[in-house]
Amino acid sequence: MAKRQRSLKEHFLSTPRNIDVDDLTSTTCTLEDLPLPSPTQNAQDIWKDQWYSQFDWLHFSPDSGRVCCKICKEKGGRSVYAKEGSKNLKVSAFHDHACSSEHKKLCWALQSGGKVLEKAIKQGQRACDESLSSLFRAAYFIGKQSLPYAKFPSLCSLLASVKAPITASLYHDEKSCADLIACMSNVIKKKNHM
Repeated sequence: MAKRQRSLKEHFLSTPRNIDVDDLTSTTCTLEDLPLPSPTQNAQDIWKDQWYSQFDWLHFSPDSGRVCCKICKEKGGRSVYAKEGSKNLKVSAFHDHACSSEHKKLCWALQSGGKVLEKAIKQGQRACDESLSSLFRAAYFIGKQSLPYAKFPSLCSLLASVKAPITASLYHDEKSCADLIACMSNVIKKKNHM
């Protein structure tokens, strides 16, 4: 009750009024007669933008006066911060949410999920590069030894049988060998002309 009276008193004192002295003597005014500030107005008055830098996961909605957790909401958390949002605008409540096991797990999933995907992409790129490199080496061998392009598929089969990094069957034909040799010869010609 004391908190409500203090809030009403602050609200009353902060709003300008034209009061006539005669009106004060004729009527009595109680706290119940004062207009109450709306809950969203109170939340907007309490909210500090500096909290965004302190808690990067925070999202404050001035319309509802509630605070949400962007991470928990995105990852489908079950706390009040993930659903409708919390009305508790205290730093201690933000700390409690940041230390909650659900929030920590969802943050970890968000961070590690990105790292796992990055790692998988890098591994895929490396495997692709190694496979293409093997194909170019085989084509280079065919061209250097002046062997017929018809030998290229059997050379690719040999590389695959010894578990060399090579595509399963992509670019294992005679035309691919001719294209690879033409590509290498163009690069060599450009380097010689520089």
